[in-house]
Amino acid sequence: MNASLFATSIFVVLTLLNLASPHDGMASALFGYHPPPRLLAIGDLHGDITNAKEILKFAQIVDCEGKWIAGHDTVIQVGDVVDRGPHGHEIIDYFTTLKEDARQSGGEFIQLLGNHELMNMQGNMKFANAQTVTAFGGMESLKQAFDPITGAYGTYLTKTCDAAVLRNRTLFVHAGVLPQYAHLGVAELNRQVRNAILAKNISDPILLDDGPLWTRQIIYPAQKGNCSNLYESLKILSEYETKHGRKPVDRMVIGHTIMQDGAIHQFCDGKLIAIDIAISQYMASGGRQGILELRYDFATHTDIVTPYIQYPSQPFRQHALPAVMFPKRIPVPPFEAKEKGGVQGAALTIRTYEDSMTKSELVLLCIAFFFVAGLVASQRVKDGGKGLFSLSWLGGRRRKLEHAA
Repeated sequence: MNASLFATSIFVVLTLLNLASPHDGMASALFGYHPPPRLLAIGDLHGDITNAKEILKFAQIVDCEGKWIAGHDTVIQVGDVVDRGPHGHEIIDYFTTLKEDARQSGGEFIQLLGNHELMNMQGNMKFANAQTVTAFGGMESLKQAFDPITGAYGTYLTKTCDAAVLRNRTLFVHAGVLPQYAHLGVAELNRQVRNAILAKNISDPILLDDGPLWTRQIIYPAQKGNCSNLYESLKILSEYETKHGRKPVDRMVIGHTIMQDGAIHQFCDGKLIAIDIAISQYMASGGRQGILELRYDFATHTDIVTPYIQYPSQPFRQHALPAVMFPKRIPVPPFEAKEKGGVQGAALTIRTYEDSMTKSELVLLCIAFFFVAGLVASQRVKDGGKGLFSLSWLGGRRRKLEHAA
């Protein structure tokens, strides 16, 4: 096999393998190809560090040792890592390290505040796990640790965790942003939430039922087909952003309200995505693992939205709109793909992850490619090194066939 044919073969094979594993493919290293950065969102974790790490590993955000491997990707956790389960403080410790690892790699890991972080900083430990209380040496020590002014965990949360964040025209927030707060803009909203927490003003409206950490007046109406609050908030936020020279806001991603069937759901024509699927195994009907992936498709100039879900004792499934590992694949329209097992989502149809080409299938494809390449090379040797599809080669093959006949 000559050098050019061999090099072409290697390039094709490595490219195929890179598609199968886009974050650690050899082709990325050898040829400089990198897939578009992903934007990933994880719902409420509630003290379950085991499932938290399993999700991060599945999505190729961290390796088996828990180290960041997601390059320039952005990962957003929408709050409520504490309470119910015993490992809330361990999750915070781990996320602290992960944030720095991501930053050094050119990526971003963002942890948002949830209503349970707020409750802890207000001294409300109603949902604290008994093991957590013991680990801190008693209830008073736990409350002191989460004090927003003097506590190690409380000061970390107030200094580094916002209530909401905008990335790729998508607003991520724990519970939702109602129109009366949307006019503030994201930066001012975060400032007011932080100031209210530090002032220990538990009666500040922004920290109460209609605030961004508690409200259900976005999700509950949307579940019934009423999208007016959502649309008005997105309109106000978009006007604010464009007025300041930035892009409009297309959608809102929230946690806080558990989707009872364990599926990540979209509502209001995809303008609202609810990602609280009860990840924590310390909750009733919990223990599900899931993550939302958003990736911009430069070919179609659209956002590809792909939720992945794993139910207990079952493999990960892709709630398919498209298969994001293959950007050229035509996206599967919502509501048309048929379910192949598991729970049917109300807004997102489900198909098994096996519908996408597996890595073993790619390996077989590569073997077939090398086999054909070997035949081509051996034929070239027999024919004196002439081009496989040259006129002289075709003429020679025709004469041989005529002679054989």
